[in-house]
Amino acid sequence: MSETWYHGGYPGLAPGDILLPPDESGATHTLSQYAQRLGAPHGTRRDCVYLTNVQQVARAHAAMYPDGALYECEPDGSVEPDPDAPGLSVMVERARIVAVVRPRVVFAHRTPESWIRLMVTAAEKAVRS
Repeated sequence: MSETWYHGGYPGLAPGDILLPPDESGATHTLSQYAQRLGAPHGTRRDCVYLTNVQQVARAHAAMYPDGALYECEPDGSVEPDPDAPGLSVMVERARIVAVVRPRVVFAHRTPESWIRLMVTAAEKAVRS
């Protein structure tokens, strides 16, 4: 059985494009910034791409990026469980975009805290299922 993976982040990408880790792509706006500001010891690796199997979690990640996008992706390379979100998120060397689910996820009507709460709630719900 094939798993569906999602990634929320940089807008304007298309099916077939490759998602690279921030260390390779040079991305400066990552969820790591929020995690570090909140004192969280997790979610700060810049040498991998994070994918989740819960669309709402990826949508919340996309909202953290200015006008970020939500993508369906497939891992390209080995898949490693994310120790901070076991069963919910994986870390991969790269990922290929399969489809653009939402080309623009607008942050405007929510605060960063509310997006993070949405992410946590969706993650908790997924773990219970």
